[in-house]
Amino acid sequence: KEIPKIQWVTHGVQTHLLMPDGTESRGLSEPLVASLKVDDVVQFERVGFARIDRVSRSEVRAYFAHR
Repeated sequence: KEIPKIQWVTHGVQTHLLMPDGTESRGLSEPLVASLKVDDVVQFERVGFARIDRVSRSEVRAYFAHR
């Protein structure tokens, strides 16, 4: 059975992760994520790798790549 995975961050940036099946996962990422550039590839802990699509100081959007 799937259970939620929670990672603590003291401050966070709203993060939208678009999955291959069209669903979207939302959460918070560490503030440093706002310094990334479009097309950077990152690893979100306990989730997998993703390509950054859109970045602002308040929100990040990424596309899931693989685990």
